[in-house]
Amino acid sequence: MTHALLNSFRTLAFATLAIALAVCSPTAQASPTVAGNDIVYCARYYNPPGTRGNSSFHIYTVSPNGMHRKQLTFDNTEMEFAHPKWSPDGKLIAFIRPGTTWDSGYVWVMDENGKHQRRVARIGSGAGYTWDRKLARIVVTSDGEGDSAFLSQVTYDLTGRKVGAAKVRDPVIAPISPDGKLRYDTESGQIIDNRTGAVLGSTMPAYPTATWVDNSAAIGIVYDEAAKATKVVKFGVNGRATRSFALKDDEVSSPNSAGSDGTWLGLTALHSLANCYLAKQNWHNSTVGTDCGYFIADLGHSTFTYLAEGQFAAWSPDQRSFATAPGRDTANYERHPDGTWRTVWVAPLQVVSVATRRVRTIQGGLVWVTGADWRVR
Repeated sequence: MTHALLNSFRTLAFATLAIALAVCSPTAQASPTVAGNDIVYCARYYNPPGTRGNSSFHIYTVSPNGMHRKQLTFDNTEMEFAHPKWSPDGKLIAFIRPGTTWDSGYVWVMDENGKHQRRVARIGSGAGYTWDRKLARIVVTSDGEGDSAFLSQVTYDLTGRKVGAAKVRDPVIAPISPDGKLRYDTESGQIIDNRTGAVLGSTMPAYPTATWVDNSAAIGIVYDEAAKATKVVKFGVNGRATRSFALKDDEVSSPNSAGSDGTWLGLTALHSLANCYLAKQNWHNSTVGTDCGYFIADLGHSTFTYLAEGQFAAWSPDQRSFATAPGRDTANYERHPDGTWRTVWVAPLQVVSVATRRVRTIQGGLVWVTGADWRVR
């Protein structure tokens, strides 16, 4: 799996009783801003059949129950919007607009009501961006110029001024312990002292899917060559497994996993469920986006359970739910004179409950959602 593909998964960002919108125009009257509009998302709402003109991808906010949808961007050009993200204080929204060429774009920032839109940073093809967790700044991340273990980061303030640059270790390839003292190199299987570079222990290489449980233990999904099995393994700093179980074929099967390349892409600790982790598997990848399967790995009961399909996981503040949109599907749009149908791509916005495994569609109908983020208040 290429590092560029891994970077695209970072961009896409980790992160219900159906409220059918059927056919909704993107130029519909916007609702007033309300406190509950905590999910920001990018979507294309198709114009009603027979309406002239094309619809575009725009940025919206909505409450977690699907109410009070508000459109924030209105420029109906080919320069479509993507990848919205809340600022840490929940007052600003960043998003991407493509540039004039296929390999360029810009990070923009606006107020939560869509006002005061301004361009902040240029972003290249395959790059991603995040908010600085402590300051109102944008950090653009790209490949480390040939070194797969590192990423290049450039920081901008909200006036667009470059204020910093750094080369950092890729946290997907080599996740770092909470105290910053250790790292687990998933490619070699080594546990390394971050300060001295000394190898403290060694275990099996993992998929780019590992996370630290605490400062003394990590968990990963590995392929055990000897056993010819994929396993979930928890291990200590010395590399010795303290708990493991093999995945069964029926545990990783799911409605749309046919054709999956089998690559595991992430593990996230589920604080709302003891000893449980959310695992992410790449199902399909193309120029229009990715589609993944999400599973719950339960260390306490040695089970691996299918949860949902989605392009991304935008977590709620309490981490009990996440917003997502399944991989694109087709839907009938309008009938041709010969009786055949014109079809369009669709992907509804959904909220997934981790505890109940319930998936609720909160924006459905003729809509194509490509990204979302959940505000932390």
